[in-house]
Amino acid sequence: MVKKKIIMDKNTHVEFSAQLQELAAQIKAEIAQIVATHDNEQLLAYIESKGTPVVRFKRAPIVLRLLDEEEGLIVQQRGFKRFLAALASGRDGEPIFVLRTGEVSRLGLIHQFYKWYSMQKGMPGFDWESQQLFKKSMRTRNVERMPLSKIAGLKEAVARDREASDWAYEYAKAQDGTKQAFDKMNAGGANI
Repeated sequence: MVKKKIIMDKNTHVEFSAQLQELAAQIKAEIAQIVATHDNEQLLAYIESKGTPVVRFKRAPIVLRLLDEEEGLIVQQRGFKRFLAALASGRDGEPIFVLRTGEVSRLGLIHQFYKWYSMQKGMPGFDWESQQLFKKSMRTRNVERMPLSKIAGLKEAVARDREASDWAYEYAKAQDGTKQAFDKMNAGGANI
């Protein structure tokens, strides 16, 4: 887990996170290399090889929606969700990766892979409480009564999701640009 120093009082909130920014840059570079050399099934095999169970079943989106989860990374759970996750994965309390059977969206998988990889590398924001606050904030957007310590955890969860979304977006742009250039080359080249 990456440590960062946070100083808070009623007028100040300062984070010392140069180490965190350095780790985020390292993660982006490593993910770029992994994604470039692995198709979807290989990415899922990679996740499993690092000890995270990958569970696939036909009605995954429906079940996950009932549990207030999305396809992909499911962080450590508590209560009934923990029980269900343990049933699905055979492991109690550990993060799992849950997907529908069949073909999976490349960008959706890359987004979830980014979050999983960040969690594996110890980035903050993946603890149970921060993830619950993140899901709640997506529904209500009400943080007025939250103490600063919880807001800090929520901020980290939001940052991790944003990093994953931004990376997936940049990947898609690069892939689209490459495809357009390839199509132009096949059509006889570009007029310059």
